[in-house]
Amino acid sequence: MTKTSRACAYGFFFFWLFVVVLNKSYSIHFTKSKYSLMYSGRRCIPNETIFEMHNVSEIIQCGKVCLTTNGCRSVFYQPTDRGCVGCRARLGFCDNKFMNFSDSLAFDMPIGAEKKELETYSDCKDILSTMSSPKNGIYDITLRYSKTKIKVYCDMETDGGGWTVFQNRFDGSVDFYRNFYEYENGFGDIDGEFWLGMLNCLKYVQEMTSFTREECLSELRISLIGSESEKAYELYTNFYLGYGPDYRIYLTPGKESTVQRKEFSLYDQNGVVFSTFDRDQDQSVSKCAVNYHGAWWYSDCARQNLNGEYITPGTAHTYINKGHFYHSFQSFLALKGSRMMFRRM
Repeated sequence: MTKTSRACAYGFFFFWLFVVVLNKSYSIHFTKSKYSLMYSGRRCIPNETIFEMHNVSEIIQCGKVCLTTNGCRSVFYQPTDRGCVGCRARLGFCDNKFMNFSDSLAFDMPIGAEKKELETYSDCKDILSTMSSPKNGIYDITLRYSKTKIKVYCDMETDGGGWTVFQNRFDGSVDFYRNFYEYENGFGDIDGEFWLGMLNCLKYVQEMTSFTREECLSELRISLIGSESEKAYELYTNFYLGYGPDYRIYLTPGKESTVQRKEFSLYDQNGVVFSTFDRDQDQSVSKCAVNYHGAWWYSDCARQNLNGEYITPGTAHTYINKGHFYHSFQSFLALKGSRMMFRRM
């Protein structure tokens, strides 16, 4: 049987599964379930495998196990050997999560809202690829390695959506001159200004981006708003944070940027340690976090200070380095807003 004919033969699989599962009193429905010709003949790698069974007589049995297994997002059935593999990796997620599996049939297994407790999300990109037309807002996610459950703010509109926001400023309502413990553990209002509000920002961003560094690429987007609501952004690739307590930032300049000047970009801070006023880890003889009234990846200080003091937008601080500014956008003039967020590519 060819792969094309299998697509027809198994085209009713999810309808059958839908009926059978409802008869078993499970509250499950499907929104985008489908047979995948592209991923047939493959399976997920061992690290992405949730379960593997043998002597499974019917594909319907394979699918039912996936539906009732927490985190199962795709299933592969091998008719000749009657093998069944359930995977946490979603089809189309990252090609390097899959390997050859001769003569297998691949099915995407998104789960609808009535059974969403079976589904877990590792970041906002995960939510975007699963939910139908998700909106900007607060979502629950479960971190990949520690299994810690946290709330994050997801930007589902900018450049295709799927961004996990970890810094947001727009009115100065939250003081960002905080100590290292607060930056490590988070502060602010996740529905307003925040550094991954009330949560372990540096720790969690490090975990989420280290996962993407190992398995997929990640990008960092810095969105800026000037005093007259003019907007600009910079995009960086290969973004991740190193382990604490240093939390070194690593990134590569992206192709997209709307800032006026390319000098003094965040790439100048590549490999630099995160500093606060009570944990001086910069490369300067002075205390940059104190002099800049902020917290940042300061080397010999910096030309960005997005966690600096929030003052009247469009003005310069009396002590020029202490404001909320991004030099390559509007020099030392105070910004109206800034947002830092990352997304798996």
